[in-house]
Amino acid sequence: MSMDASVIESLGHPEQIADVAMLEYRRRKNLLSRSRLAAVLTFLVMPIPALGMLWGLVILALCQISEWIDIDPGLAESAFTPGEVLSAHAFSLLLLLVPATGLAAFYGRIARRTGQSWMWGLPACALVGAGAGLVHYSLTFSDIPGKSTMMFGIGWPVRTLQIGQFLLPLSIGCLVLLRSGRNPRPVEE
Repeated sequence: MSMDASVIESLGHPEQIADVAMLEYRRRKNLLSRSRLAAVLTFLVMPIPALGMLWGLVILALCQISEWIDIDPGLAESAFTPGEVLSAHAFSLLLLLVPATGLAAFYGRIARRTGQSWMWGLPACALVGAGAGLVHYSLTFSDIPGKSTMMFGIGWPVRTLQIGQFLLPLSIGCLVLLRSGRNPRPVEE
């Protein structure tokens, strides 16, 4: 066996070596993979404030949209149908879960791209899930005009719905992280 053949057999083809080297270089070239302080700040400190900021932006957007929409005054005096009540509950739940789920997926993707998948991604997704799980909403429908309310807040003790609010962002973030756990496809010759 020649020297070149034994090197290729033990190390692989030059194209495979170049692809692996390129992947490793891309993983190590960003700040999050080089600095532990940046990773701690990004994955352990920022998830809850980022989630609060996202919810604040959603509420500000809803306030702006409500100013643009002209609501029929007769609507406030009419009785609410079960479909309207169910729609309001579904909309409130979406307001809570869409930003949280998106943020958990974002943290899973960042962790995957920096090559630090489970070490940093899982705690970040768990923090986002915990933040989403502690929040609860309350809707009050009244036939008296101006007395219907919608409240969001931090709730303890945790109710059954809040467990689902915790599990959804956590599971989506873990699914994004799980994609990173798979081995890359071998380079075809």
